[in-house]
Amino acid sequence: LQQCKKLLYQVLVKHYGQIQKPPLLNNCFFDIYSGISELLVNGKMERALEALQLSVKLQDSRSREELRRLLRFMVTAAKPQEMKVHKEIENRIAVKRAFSSAIIYNRRLPKGKAGLMVLFMMDNYSDLFKIPLSLHKTVSERIRNIVNGTNPDVVTGITYNLRVGAVAYSESSQKTTKEEIISLIQMVQESPKFSAKDKKQLLGQISKTHTEIFVKYFGNKLSNVNMLLL
Repeated sequence: LQQCKKLLYQVLVKHYGQIQKPPLLNNCFFDIYSGISELLVNGKMERALEALQLSVKLQDSRSREELRRLLRFMVTAAKPQEMKVHKEIENRIAVKRAFSSAIIYNRRLPKGKAGLMVLFMMDNYSDLFKIPLSLHKTVSERIRNIVNGTNPDVVTGITYNLRVGAVAYSESSQKTTKEEIISLIQMVQESPKFSAKDKKQLLGQISKTHTEIFVKYFGNKLSNVNMLLL
């Protein structure tokens, strides 16, 4: 069994050590990662976690799933009771060194900060892929604003000083908005707090203001939903 574990570890190290393989955290959001590393350096762990949760949501689904699997493996391999993966250093540090560049790599980000970020991701693996509380709050406020007849786009929330570049911000905001709208639709559909009449009204407003997302979300079920909204 130990030999199998050792072989698996070596194969993965070799696979993720390929220079031509791009990091799992897309470099188009580098400014976000840089901001997160600053939060970690300054000890703002809670804000760093929420920012990381959001940045993970911005990745494409394939990279996000691969990241989840790799981190799960790293967390397991890093345990002190597991097979020793390096003769001289503890498993946690050895695993971090072996896979950091596969997760995040940019010449402008010092290795120390990148390593700190990877260790933080390992330590918070169980929460990393969850929807951040701030997003739940934002969605709840959007619903409340719609119900009250006010502008659904006027919401308060946590703002991260991440120095996001113009291009990265534009792309990330579009993806985040789409995810918020989908979360909003799901919440309206599944919430027992809304009557059928309320759901009809809310879904109707969402379909008018975010038609493209609404159509993509419901897909083949769209005809049934249209009947509901009539």
